[in-house]
Amino acid sequence: MIWTLSQVYTDMVASVPRRANTTKAYDSSWRNHLEPVFGNLTIIDGELNGWTFKSFAEFLRDKQETLSPRTIALMRATLNTIFNHAIEMDLLMDNPLRGRRVQGLKGPMPREYVSLDVDKLILELRSKAMYRHALAVVLAAKVGMRRSEIRAFRWDNVDPSLLSIQVFEQVTHNSIEPVKSTASVRDVVISKATYETLVKLSGRKQLMKNWPFKTGKGFVSMSRLLNQIRTHCPDYPKFGWHDLRHQYATTCRDKGIPAEALQKQLGHAKLTTTLGIYSHVTPKQEHLP
Repeated sequence: MIWTLSQVYTDMVASVPRRANTTKAYDSSWRNHLEPVFGNLTIIDGELNGWTFKSFAEFLRDKQETLSPRTIALMRATLNTIFNHAIEMDLLMDNPLRGRRVQGLKGPMPREYVSLDVDKLILELRSKAMYRHALAVVLAAKVGMRRSEIRAFRWDNVDPSLLSIQVFEQVTHNSIEPVKSTASVRDVVISKATYETLVKLSGRKQLMKNWPFKTGKGFVSMSRLLNQIRTHCPDYPKFGWHDLRHQYATTCRDKGIPAEALQKQLGHAKLTTTLGIYSHVTPKQEHLP
């Protein structure tokens, strides 16, 4: 049987479970950019008929005139994933993109992160009885947890004797799941000041249940919490949850936390991820945030 790349993509979507956001990104890249050009390419006797790396490289270089570097990178990643799936289906002998680099492509612009006075924000949220919002800010900016991990936070994950928080679950699509990778399973060491803030928040009525981000209707929306913070605390720059996680990381580096220890705190699978994102900070020897 002769397969087209469009058929391989359809089989990949149907048979390989992925996160909703990943599936959406792949589908947008494939439908809008890749399928019109490469969808009818056929796989015959383990080879991709009509394919040349040179033509693909020219295609990407032409696309970068109108598309962002991130979109270009996603296009390559999407096609690479399709080729790997074709190999798993025993259709392709090898991935024609493996080990090949397209010359002349622009790299993505580095993201600019927002920095804010987290301690002041937490105090303001507490003064306005927005205790759940304050807890979310503490877990993002003082513990470095991802937004999906914050939603799965439980009070019994806090170890007062070790001053640490166990992270091993996350909430996606309103259901509990294991965290994204084995590296994300971790015991995050926290400062005594952060622990004392958590103790104060745990005594508030709306947060006294073991799952403070779970209500009768399910788990709270982190986007809704963020919008409410922006509404009730308008004097702060517009920020996202990942900005707070980034600020936690840069604060740790600025206070001299070794890169390997910071990698474990953040749950990064690769040390290069930690170094690549946070290497602009000058370390000084002190303590945790």
